[in-house]
Amino acid sequence: MLRVKYKIEGEKPDLLKILSKIPNEDFSVHEDGATLYLTVVLPDNQSMIELLRRMKPKKFRLSTQVSIVNKQIVPGKETYDQKFEFNQLGYKTRVQRRGYSFFVALNKLIALGNNINKGKQLYAYVGRDTLGRNMLVVYLDGFPRNNGQIVESEESTPFLEE
Repeated sequence: MLRVKYKIEGEKPDLLKILSKIPNEDFSVHEDGATLYLTVVLPDNQSMIELLRRMKPKKFRLSTQVSIVNKQIVPGKETYDQKFEFNQLGYKTRVQRRGYSFFVALNKLIALGNNINKGKQLYAYVGRDTLGRNMLVVYLDGFPRNNGQIVESEESTPFLEE
């Protein structure tokens, strides 16, 4: 699988129409002023060339310039042993520094909803998503990753005990 970053300048093509013919939906679009960057995961070089051909200027769009900025080989989805599902809650946080340590703060709603108190240890792992972007996965239940084995949670909450 290839992760390809295209740079589109000038008049923009209809990306929804072009990207609807791609078998997967692993793409992101970023606009920086008058330049549009499209990052997409494609199965092989042939589909990369075909997508470049579809975005090239046509008779009515002569001011468009399309080029490939970056091309990387990424492992396919079948190499991942875990699949992630995102919930509706998301937030933006800043990386903070205290001494020689960097840390990321948790939102108060997430901490309360997952019974996270001061001093509780959480397991965090660095990984990559299907686009090759680095990500930090933090397990909020306090258990390490289980590599496909189901682990029963036996943690009790103090306000439910009688």
